[in-house]
Amino acid sequence: MGREIKFRMWEKDIRVMYYDDAVCLWDAYNSSLNYQLQQTLECDNLVLMQFTGIKDKHDKDIYDGDIVKMYDERMPKEYSQQIVVVTFENGCFMFGGFFPYGLRGQEVEVIGNVYEHLHLFRENV
Repeated sequence: MGREIKFRMWEKDIRVMYYDDAVCLWDAYNSSLNYQLQQTLECDNLVLMQFTGIKDKHDKDIYDGDIVKMYDERMPKEYSQQIVVVTFENGCFMFGGFFPYGLRGQEVEVIGNVYEHLHLFRENV
């Protein structure tokens, strides 16, 4: 089975994150935008984020825009724990600038996202 495709969406004006069923942007049957959502939300006001296909150590979905804490016991102590932002760059998801394939052997934990919890990232850089 392929990777699960799902999205979440940040509405800038009212500062609300929508998940899963609330983000039905695409009608797979006729390939048209969901009329109801299109009528109720302004597109300039939304930020769409895709699920990476990866879950954290608590089985929580990791999305583009998440702030994650990464632990790697193989690294020297000063580098064994990092807080990074998940981004989508050049056609792939990156964890602090690194391709997720490099996450083998690491524990990853979602601690927030850049829209609701940016202070978590700023405090740790």
